[in-house]
Amino acid sequence: MKSYRPEHLSRTAGLLILCLFTTFMAPAQVADQIKAALEVGDAAALVPLMDREVELIIDGNEDFYSPAKAREQLAKFFHDNGPTGFQIMHQGSSGKNASYLIGNLKAGSGSFRVYVFLSQAVTGQKIQQLKISRE
Repeated sequence: MKSYRPEHLSRTAGLLILCLFTTFMAPAQVADQIKAALEVGDAAALVPLMDREVELIIDGNEDFYSPAKAREQLAKFFHDNGPTGFQIMHQGSSGKNASYLIGNLKAGSGSFRVYVFLSQAVTGQKIQQLKISRE
C-alpha cells in the first residue's frame, strides 16, 4: 500500500482550496468588470467577457451577435445615451453553472434596467445575454 507524506496531502488540500476559491470568486470578478464597463459606457471592455455568440436586447431590438458586432451595437447605444453610472441591484445564481446580475444604468437620456445572464464556459463566466431596457 502506498503511503502519503504530509507534504503531499497539504499540497493536494491547497490545490483543492485554490480551485474552490477560484470557482466561487470568478463570478464576482466578472460582475465587477461588467459594472466598471457599464458605468463608463466601455463596450470594448465587455467583449472579452462575452461568449462566442451573445443575445443582445436593446430597447426591444433583439438579435444574436458575435462579440465584435455586439460591441458595435453597444458602442452606438452608449454614444447615443451617454452613461453616467451603473449600480448592481441584484446578483445571484440561476442554476448549476449560470449566474445573473440586474442593475440600473444612469445615462444622460434617462435610466435603463440592465439584465446580464452568464454561464460557465471553459475560460470562465461568459455573457450569454445582455438586455437593456428604458425604465
